[in-house]
Amino acid sequence: MKAIIFVLALIFLAPAIASSQQFLEETKIIEEVMISEGIEDELSYRGLDKLFPEEEEIDPWRAKERGEEWVQEEFNILLGSDKALAGAMRCFQPKYQELFHQASEESGFPKEKIEAIAFRESFCNPKAKSPTGPRGIMQFAKATARDEGLKIIQAVRIIKIIKKIKQGKKTKKVVAKKKKPGKIIHDDRLKPHLAIPAAGQHLAWLRRFFNGSMEFAVAAYHSGAGAMGEMIHLAKQKMDGREPTLEDLFFRNSRDHNPKLYEAVLKNMKRDKSPKYPFRIEASERFLKTVREGLGVENVPINAVVASAE
Repeated sequence: MKAIIFVLALIFLAPAIASSQQFLEETKIIEEVMISEGIEDELSYRGLDKLFPEEEEIDPWRAKERGEEWVQEEFNILLGSDKALAGAMRCFQPKYQELFHQASEESGFPKEKIEAIAFRESFCNPKAKSPTGPRGIMQFAKATARDEGLKIIQAVRIIKIIKKIKQGKKTKKVVAKKKKPGKIIHDDRLKPHLAIPAAGQHLAWLRRFFNGSMEFAVAAYHSGAGAMGEMIHLAKQKMDGREPTLEDLFFRNSRDHNPKLYEAVLKNMKRDKSPKYPFRIEASERFLKTVREGLGVENVPINAVVASAE
C-alpha cells in the first residue's frame, strides 16, 4: 500500500518539481545578465520581461512600443548625467562638427548618426581608450580600423625562453624566441580628422551590407556584422519572407516562438549589451538635439566646453 501511495505522489508532484527546476534556471539567467550589465544598466534595463516575453508572438505595434520604451529610458539617463552634458558640449566644437559634416558628405551616412555614435562611444574624447582594446573618438577596434585604412603600428617584444633538458647525466640548454605585442607607437584611431571619416565609410559599408538598413548598420557598428547577420538570419526563418526590423529581432523573439533567435540575443546581451546599442544611439541623437535646441546654437566655442566640464 505504501508503495502505491509513493508512486501516486510522484505522479502528482512531478509537474510541480519540473516547474520549480525551470523557475530556478530562469532566475539564474536573470542574475547572470544583471551581473554582467552593472549598476547603470540595471537602472536602464527595466524591461526584464524582455528575457521572458509572451509565449505567443507579440503584435508588431507592441514591439515598436517596447523599442520606444528602451529609447526613452536611455534618454532620461542622459538628461540626468553631467558627464553626458559635458560630452555633448565637446561634440559641438566647430572642429568636430566640421568633421561630422565632412564624413557625412563623403559617405552618404547621416551626420546626426555619426555624431551620436561618437557621443555614445567616447563623449567625443579623442584620447578615449577601452580596456577591451578600442580607441579614439569613434572607438575603433584594431581590425576594423585597419580595414578602413587607419594605420596602427605596434612594437614587437622578443622574449627569450631558456629551458634546461636533462639527457642522461648531461643537461642541455634550449633557447626559444617568442614574439609578443609591445606598445603601440602610432595610432590613427586617436586622430579625429582620420577616425571620423573612416567611421563614416565603415557605416556606409555596413549599410550596403545590410541591404540599405541604417538601423542594422548602426547596430553592427558595435556588435559586428557577423553577430547581426546571425540574428537577422534567425529572424527571417519566422518572418514568412518579410524583412525583419530591429523590433522583430529584439522583442518578437520569445523562447517558444523563435528559441534560436532568443538564445542569440541573450548571448549578445550577456557579452556586452549589444542588442541595446541602436536604441542607445537613437536616445543619444535625441539628447544632442535637445541640448543643441536649448543652447540655441549649432557649434559651441572651446571655452564653453571647458566651463561645462568644471
